[in-house]
Amino acid sequence: MKGGKSNESSPACLFRNKRLLIKKLTELIQTSRGPDLIEGIDFDGLRELIKKEGFLKPINPLLDKIANKIKDFKNNDIKNGYAAVEWCIQHNLIPQGYTLLQETMMSEVVARHFDKSEIFKEEKRELVAQALHIANRNIPEKEWNEPAKNRKEDVQKIISCLSKDFIQIYDSITQDRNDINHAGFRAQPSQPKALQDRLRGYYEKLKKGLG
Repeated sequence: MKGGKSNESSPACLFRNKRLLIKKLTELIQTSRGPDLIEGIDFDGLRELIKKEGFLKPINPLLDKIANKIKDFKNNDIKNGYAAVEWCIQHNLIPQGYTLLQETMMSEVVARHFDKSEIFKEEKRELVAQALHIANRNIPEKEWNEPAKNRKEDVQKIISCLSKDFIQIYDSITQDRNDINHAGFRAQPSQPKALQDRLRGYYEKLKKGLG
């Protein structure tokens, strides 16, 4: 503060702001904070901030790398979840990658069938999860549970707009997430490399536009 005015444009302030925003993004990915990755960071502002010259020029190559890593993130975009999965793959954050991938898939379905504003509502996400499970297991209507049981038309519409590949990938991710969440205490636990390879495989298929 000088002469009553904040010196937010000083090199020291610019560096501090860059560091705090990058730290925040890293923590959001590490802890799988899906909603905050959509709405919690001004990615356009972060990119502009990174472009500004600082007084520590030796770190500019590092900032260039960070700028490249966040190139696919956009303000208020559900697909930020997929960009975060790419980050997880690059940094070997496998459990976080599986969580973000499946939850982003679910968000896309909720937004498509209901509205983007509904992606944060637990009941809508539960209905979509049930619809995907019903479709993959071909469960007859008489065996459906709530809320699908009383939302049959919605369930049928959800299923009709999804490809078999999307549904199968979602189910496969569920199996791998269960394996990870139970720390491998299962009859046939996967090896680490298999989990890493499958995560990349699921991501690459979805990146091509399945669904």
